[in-house]
Amino acid sequence: MTILLTGFLTTMALIVAIGPQSAWLLRQGLRRDRVALAVTACLIGDIALIALGSPAWESRSTRPRGCSTSCAGWASPTSPGSP
Repeated sequence: MTILLTGFLTTMALIVAIGPQSAWLLRQGLRRDRVALAVTACLIGDIALIALGSPAWESRSTRPRGCSTSCAGWASPTSPGSP
């Protein structure tokens, strides 16, 4: 699965889960009370939180420094030098 698809599916899983934000957004939509403003505010908030959280996960990565996604198989059992 590509990184983009993994990120998209993870985001969808977080949005689908009914939490306080989702419940509030559903209530706004059912009341037809400033729906566009509510959706925009939630969207901007979600994008900001995802963007702020992504570097934190990247820094916890177990990949060696300077290793791009092209060397993702560096720790696979079939790599040279493995027992």
